[in-house]
Amino acid sequence: MTNQNSTVERQIYPKALQEGSGIKAKGTRPGEITEQSKELDPTAGLNLEALYLEASEIAGQRLTASQQVVMAMANQMSYEDLHPITRAKVDQVRNAANPKFDAQAIADRILNHYRQRIQTA
Repeated sequence: MTNQNSTVERQIYPKALQEGSGIKAKGTRPGEITEQSKELDPTAGLNLEALYLEASEIAGQRLTASQQVVMAMANQMSYEDLHPITRAKVDQVRNAANPKFDAQAIADRILNHYRQRIQTA
């Protein structure tokens, strides 16, 4: 036959077909064949650095999930939503940042200080 890959020729010459496809006869019984085992590398053709980075990102999200929920809750809270202890702390900071003063008491102290300086002079 002229075409070596024809179906008829493969049927006539099964040994050539077996060898060409990586299948060989065991030789114990006629027609019994086994596949040649080839080592397969499951990582062949993969970008391992990209896989590692993606796995790290997923693990990082998993490890920080509770903090992300806490931050989302905090972003939605108003003063009224605060825990009483936290509300008291906020009030203390607000009072310290915006001190209330008694103008009359300050004026009295300044005048008393000035009067004492005049009397001693």
